[in-house]
Amino acid sequence: MFPDLKKSIARALYESPALLGALPRPEISNRFPADVVASLGIYVFEHLYDREAIAYPYGRIAFPDRPIYVTALPAKVAASAALARLARCDFGKSTYLQPCEWAPCTWPGQEYLATDFSTIRST
Repeated sequence: MFPDLKKSIARALYESPALLGALPRPEISNRFPADVVASLGIYVFEHLYDREAIAYPYGRIAFPDRPIYVTALPAKVAASAALARLARCDFGKSTYLQPCEWAPCTWPGQEYLATDFSTIRST
């Protein structure tokens, strides 16, 4: 699918949580810039604010030219429960993403800001 993709990068992506829900984690996003991840067909979202009192939404920072579909992922990744929990989310239409709106979440403050940026809910 990606003929120029180095095996080391492909293996790192496959073994990492980067594909699960398409949300970057520091150990992934620090190694792979958003444009590189997006070039692989993955939408990239970044946490907007780093506050412990409330969970803020993520904002989309990179949009792939050719999004990869779940059916094109390795079976191990496609079958992941983490990926399935966001199955109804349209990453292409979602400028902002609040995982707590799509899946059960735990957060130290037990509250999150919805993607409308005005509604605060408890987890």
